[in-house]
Amino acid sequence: MGLNVQDLLVLHENVNRKVGNEKFNNVYLSHNNVDILSSLNKMIEEQILIKNTSLEVTLNKLIKKDLKTILKSGELAVGGTKKDLIERILNNIESIDDEYLVLTPVYTTTVKGKKLLEETKYVVHFEWGYSNISLPQAHEIATNYIGDTNQDKVIEIYKFEINRIFKSAPIDNKLITLYRHLSEYFKRYKNDNESARMYYNLAYYLQINIILEDMRRPVSSAYDAYGKFSEEYLKSSLEPTHFREEVYEQLIFIEGFSNEKIYDLFIQDVSDYYDLDEELFKYVIDYLIAYIKKEDDKEAFSKVIDLIKSKYLISKKERDPFKYDLDEEHYIEKDAHGQKKTIKTNINKLIKEDVNIEVEIDIGTGEIIWYLEEEELKNYEYQTKR
Repeated sequence: MGLNVQDLLVLHENVNRKVGNEKFNNVYLSHNNVDILSSLNKMIEEQILIKNTSLEVTLNKLIKKDLKTILKSGELAVGGTKKDLIERILNNIESIDDEYLVLTPVYTTTVKGKKLLEETKYVVHFEWGYSNISLPQAHEIATNYIGDTNQDKVIEIYKFEINRIFKSAPIDNKLITLYRHLSEYFKRYKNDNESARMYYNLAYYLQINIILEDMRRPVSSAYDAYGKFSEEYLKSSLEPTHFREEVYEQLIFIEGFSNEKIYDLFIQDVSDYYDLDEELFKYVIDYLIAYIKKEDDKEAFSKVIDLIKSKYLISKKERDPFKYDLDEEHYIEKDAHGQKKTIKTNINKLIKEDVNIEVEIDIGTGEIIWYLEEEELKNYEYQTKR
């Protein structure tokens, strides 16, 4: 009959659960309409699972209250840990009424199933597909391209997919996600800070490289509607994600490395894969360290900006033909993430458009506060777009 990757996920979700208490609320399995019970029965037929009724197994699924009830039926002591209670039951089985020992069976693995469970631990990691590797894709890689190995298959799957993409497109946003998730796996699950640092440095380099490439295009997120370079856009792109902060906090606060040492490690990690502007990334790493140490990062950021403006921005002459022909006194400004931030206009234009302006006056100071009600703001925003 054969097992598919969904069966394997059912196996990992339900092994050592009591029969009748199967896990049905797994989002992936629910979205794919997997019949949990049919899958479990298939694995029983394949001699992967058994419905185990042995006391050693079933007693472990009981809470202490139930174990004490069984002990009381045999007039036995009820004190001690859960382990003590189970041992006392097993050692005094002849004293206990049989009706108290009719227990719910538990799904446990056979020798064959135990081996399969160990070999397919990766399915739980790739269940959600956050890393741009879906569960079926991970299973395909593990089955047909990695095969039997003593290495961690999660790592091997990531490396296979990274190498596959890198061969055809070494500068690809997909690689950023893969580098980040592999870095996180090394740190959280393998306690391998060195590998975690290397893959996050690769992700950080690639993120900035893609931004720099984007800046060389006349139509770019780095320029506003008037072709002006947005320093805030660059700054938000340089700021570390939460996980990168953890990686660099390890280097800065735990290992106590200097800026120079951290920079040298960055060059070491990245240079085997990519050519990089060492001068620029010296300033970038200085900024990153200042940011994480919560120091004044203005000077470090200024050095990054100055170098980028001198080496990477295209000329105003190249950008001008692509800027929007807008009324400079009347436009919607957006932040680095494309979210609406402010509407630039003037009071005469508002009056001309017959916009209802609310005014509050502080009778103590004479301060005047102007604002538009939400509905008025929406209407005016719509007119602005037109």
